[in-house]
Amino acid sequence: MVSLSDPKKRSELLRVRCTSEDLERWQAMAKSRDETVSGIVRRLLDGTPEKRRSPIPPVDVALLRQVAMAGNNLNQIARAVNEARVIEAHADARDVLGHLVIIERMLLELIDEVSA
Repeated sequence: MVSLSDPKKRSELLRVRCTSEDLERWQAMAKSRDETVSGIVRRLLDGTPEKRRSPIPPVDVALLRQVAMAGNNLNQIARAVNEARVIEAHADARDVLGHLVIIERMLLELIDEVSA
């Protein structure tokens, strides 16, 4: 298989004899690194460093739910403003501003919780 990042077409085949145990171990190693056995061999023989991928951080479901709720609140406010239902009087504008301040505080509290 030709890598999309490597414009050279690989036309030559290198065969290596190994035990079935070696092959299984190499395939498991390649799979755990999200590579092919061929890719590992090329990288080792060429002396190119292994590409390290950042691990995907675990998702905090409760935090995600809270951020989604804040986003829903913002969308409802934006929809109301865009439909011109809210900004009919200065009192309504103050209500919108009050809701935005509440949402801002919620988000700042979430940031503090996550940072702690």
